[in-house]
Amino acid sequence: MFASVAPLRYGINILNKEGIKIDKMYGQGGFFSVREVTPYIMASALKSDIYLTKSANEGGPWGMAILASYMVENKSFDSLSDYLDKKVFFKEETDKYSQDLFMESLDLFMPSYLNTVKIVRKEEDIL
Repeated sequence: MFASVAPLRYGINILNKEGIKIDKMYGQGGFFSVREVTPYIMASALKSDIYLTKSANEGGPWGMAILASYMVENKSFDSLSDYLDKKVFFKEETDKYSQDLFMESLDLFMPSYLNTVKIVRKEEDIL
């Protein structure tokens, strides 16, 4: 599971170095089908608590429909975050998942993941 979120963590680390931090994250898609584990792993990868609605495991098409709707209605809202808060999730009950549960384990995993990526790149150069 850590390998599936490691690229996100790598990107978040870069954003954090640039002073960019996620304030709030909603999760959506099949990744969240197993609520006992995967939301915590994703939250740790993003270094941000995440929120899931009851329908969070519905998948990507739902999320794409929300983005399409935002593109049509965005002039009425300050940002995508504002749109989500005021139009999409304002009546939804959400469950909060803490970033703390797997943070240390993911921190320990990242160096070996990044070393593996380097090895794969070298192999590609050789072949």
